[in-house]
Amino acid sequence: MWLEENNKRFIEEYDLLNDLERKNDWIKNTNWNIENEELLVYYFDIDIDDKLYSLKMIFPRFFPNSPITVIINEKEVSWTSHQYTNGVLCLEWGPDNWSDVVYGVDMVKSVYALLDAERPKSTGTNKKIVPSRDNFSLGQQMRFKKRIQYLTKEMVELFLTVNSNLVLNFKENFVDTSSAVYQLSGLYIKDEEIKLLPDEQFNLLSGYRDIPGFLQKVTELKSTYDYEDFLEELDIEEIKEYMIKALQKNSLDKIIVLLSNSQVILPYYIDLIDKKVYDIFLLKDNDCEERNPYVGKISKETKIAVVGVGSLGSKISISLARSGIKNLLLVDDDVFLSHNIQRHELDIRHLGQMKVDALSKRLKKINTDIFVQTSCLALSTLESNQAYNNLINLISGCDIIVDATANDEAFYVLANISIMSNRPMVWGKVFAGGLGGVIAKNNPENNTTPFQIQEGIKNFYIDNPHEAHQITQNYTQFIGDEVFIASDADVSIITSWMTKIIFSILEPNNKSIQFLSDIYFIGGKQEWIFKQPMQVISLNVEKNEIVEKVKTDISDKEKIRINKIITQIRGEKDAKNNNTK
Repeated sequence: MWLEENNKRFIEEYDLLNDLERKNDWIKNTNWNIENEELLVYYFDIDIDDKLYSLKMIFPRFFPNSPITVIINEKEVSWTSHQYTNGVLCLEWGPDNWSDVVYGVDMVKSVYALLDAERPKSTGTNKKIVPSRDNFSLGQQMRFKKRIQYLTKEMVELFLTVNSNLVLNFKENFVDTSSAVYQLSGLYIKDEEIKLLPDEQFNLLSGYRDIPGFLQKVTELKSTYDYEDFLEELDIEEIKEYMIKALQKNSLDKIIVLLSNSQVILPYYIDLIDKKVYDIFLLKDNDCEERNPYVGKISKETKIAVVGVGSLGSKISISLARSGIKNLLLVDDDVFLSHNIQRHELDIRHLGQMKVDALSKRLKKINTDIFVQTSCLALSTLESNQAYNNLINLISGCDIIVDATANDEAFYVLANISIMSNRPMVWGKVFAGGLGGVIAKNNPENNTTPFQIQEGIKNFYIDNPHEAHQITQNYTQFIGDEVFIASDADVSIITSWMTKIIFSILEPNNKSIQFLSDIYFIGGKQEWIFKQPMQVISLNVEKNEIVEKVKTDISDKEKIRINKIITQIRGEKDAKNNNTK
């Protein structure tokens, strides 16, 4: 033990603490002990307002080179915000600033200073909030917190500056069985509700419920409160009556109370049935800045059709939503099954659901403002003619068509829609075995068609054969007895490039993200045409090597005749409608 190896330091520690006991009547019931045959422990009580605080001080194995621990010697008590859930106190010295010149007597004095200021067991107003010496990260502060109040910077500013009490509405989302997060969803001013967050966002969450709340303006804040304190400081019955009137509730059993002065907000969870008060950790989100390079540059009306929301299409959809796209059309007739989990954006919670429906809900959790249309129709198998044509019309109304099906029949349909509606098209495929993938794009302004670019890809395959071109349903490639499977990372690489190409089409004037080629082969490993992973080989389809578009021009005489026929048909229709009326 350190005290046997460092007798001088031990006797110094012993004498200094004995001297503290003789000179101060606030330290009582002291006792020394050795625990686990290697830890020196000093037990002591601190007397404040005739109330005892029982503690123990542990000298660690490598003392004095590692810090002393002071821990509450009472079960499941919360004295101060300067303590961890296991009862260890956060004092003036810790791992970040420990020095061997700090003695046990210094730690005991630090405990006394903290408790004497905050007086957690005392009643009355002679209490102070002791600021923390450390600037902990949010993760450190939130560790083991059971209740968390989430507020944005704007909400905090509102609560600190408003001069009157407010009735609030919170949404309680259970993170797990032991913790919950509360988000402010609305507030009432003069009995009129102002919604801050849409109900749809919380309808997508499992385990949420409404919790009424109240903002109480106070002149002085204490460090801790119990239920009796609230009865003294606040008129609970008045709060309940006010809430029942504003929220039209028949009964209240639990509420959240925010105590606020002009500088600080303290949130509490009040159980009106059990008459208990629980602290809530206040999580202030001060970083509300947009970190999206496309915000403000892409029109809010921009709509993108993603056809095929398997592993590739699901990731593209998520990336588009995170990048600020507000309108998406998702098309896929497939169901999410267990073998999809390895490479898909959905997970075990979505088993047995239609992929488009489950993905739509996931997208709305990422961006509550997004509008997602879905279709479970198949483009390459038997469907109702009317439903099929309605879907074609929806796709043709989108600004960009994305083909993530890796299906030749679906590509044929989408390519025709692209030509007829004069819409850009982006498509891609992940090769089997993690070899990489190919991405292609067609912009009508380049006087090419998707068919012509796809023909260029096929010709490249002919000149550079490889068995991984024949993609299988699960991205598996068999070479002899070995099996090679494309991983989630392989799919994600192609997804990232496809998303960037989509935005290059949406921002044609941004030269920094322009993709000048028609076709991109992206390597996943050193094989085939790729000399190393992540190698990119780009190709352009030469205009003189492709089949020209079919000419649809007609003579001026035929145009006049067609216009007359159309006018006649419209006239007959209008006349028929008038007769019906």
